[in-house]
Amino acid sequence: FFANSVLMGISDELNMHGCKLQLNFVREQDEKNMVLPLDFKEEVSGVIILSIFSDEYISQIVKQNVPIVFLDGPVELSNTSKYGDVIISEGRNSIRTITLDLISRGLTKIGFIGDITYSKTIYERYEGYLAALNNADITPDPLIVANQHTGNMYYKKEEVEVAIDKFPYMPEAIVCANDDIALFTIRYLNSKGLSIPEDVAVTGYDNIEVTSQTEPMLTTVRIGNQRLGRRLVQKLMWRLQNPSFPKEVIFINSEVIFRESSQKMK
Repeated sequence: FFANSVLMGISDELNMHGCKLQLNFVREQDEKNMVLPLDFKEEVSGVIILSIFSDEYISQIVKQNVPIVFLDGPVELSNTSKYGDVIISEGRNSIRTITLDLISRGLTKIGFIGDITYSKTIYERYEGYLAALNNADITPDPLIVANQHTGNMYYKKEEVEVAIDKFPYMPEAIVCANDDIALFTIRYLNSKGLSIPEDVAVTGYDNIEVTSQTEPMLTTVRIGNQRLGRRLVQKLMWRLQNPSFPKEVIFINSEVIFRESSQKMK
């Protein structure tokens, strides 16, 4: 859901500029073998990268000598930001706001699920979670935090279920790094006979379309994914006209949407 809406924004904005979009999927094996998409053999004016690749693979793309705009990047941005402009969805303040709201409801046993080793955005969301607990003088309990690297970054329900099963006790609330993780969490807790938010409050991030159709509706964070896609193109167009300006890291503001899934009172 997230990627599709971003791509719609990219396509719409490129059409406005009279540009052609060529979408390429890079397989894990291609990345390991340093195989670039075949389209790089043709004329390419600029590249938008929607995934996080190794420094070695990015260096191969950089050799094409075209402007690059990244959506997100690794936790340590220094290498990525020297190769191109980076656009990041704000996450620290929004997740801090969500977590503080949970605390204001009297909840103190608040867990977190998300692979913080993968991307800057996920790491910032985790920092927002920690900042809220710190503001309330609550010591985070590592036993109800699942933030280590997993094979699929918790984008598979089995990984989320394993993480929850490892919790020695059920948190009063679980802050999830994105909506996919939150939906997996809600469904698994429901299968165990737990109600949301009566037994456990759950929150997400991304505001994918399905979150407003679930029961209960999910508290989440809206970026405006189509606008995000358009902003990536706008930055690339600007960079084509201003190649000598310093590379930039741009944070896109977000909006917290409070819904029923976090409305738990102790």
